[in-house]
Amino acid sequence: MLVALLVPALVACAVPVVARSQEQSPHVTMIEGLRVLHAWSAATEAGSDALIYLEIENATATVTTLTGARTMGAELELVGWGYTSAGETLAVLAQISVPPGRSIRLEPKGLALKWADIPIDLVEGTHLELEIDLSGHRLKTGIEIGASDATAHSHGGHDH
Repeated sequence: MLVALLVPALVACAVPVVARSQEQSPHVTMIEGLRVLHAWSAATEAGSDALIYLEIENATATVTTLTGARTMGAELELVGWGYTSAGETLAVLAQISVPPGRSIRLEPKGLALKWADIPIDLVEGTHLELEIDLSGHRLKTGIEIGASDATAHSHGGHDH
C-alpha cells in the first residue's frame, strides 16, 4: 500500500529544530526538549470522526516516537493518508519517529490523529485538552477547534 511509502518520506523531510526557551501555553507544550504546538481540528458534528493535527519538535539528541494520544478519555489512532485505485484511504500506523533536532507535522493529506465517533460537537472557537505519548513522556496540550472547512492552524489571537 502507498501509505508505507508516504510515511518514511514525511520523516525524511522533517525540518531542523531551532532551540527555544521553555514555554507553556494552551497552544505550546514543552518538556525535556520535546515541544508540541499548533494542535487543531476542524469543527465536526458528534458521531463523526475528527482528525487532529499538530507539530512535534524534537530538540533532544535522541529519536522520539509518537506512540499514542487521547482526549476526553478516548484513545486516538495515528493515521496516514494513502491513495489506491479506489481513491484516498487512511491507514492506521503504530507509531512515528521524529529524528533528533528535527520536527514533523501532522497535517491534512499527510498524518493525523483520528478520533472516531466523537461524543460531542466540536464547535469553532472552543478548545479541548489532548494528551500525547512521546517516548515515555505524556504531554498535555490544547486542541484549538477551527472552522469546519479549516485546512490549517489559525494563529488568530496568539503568536509563537
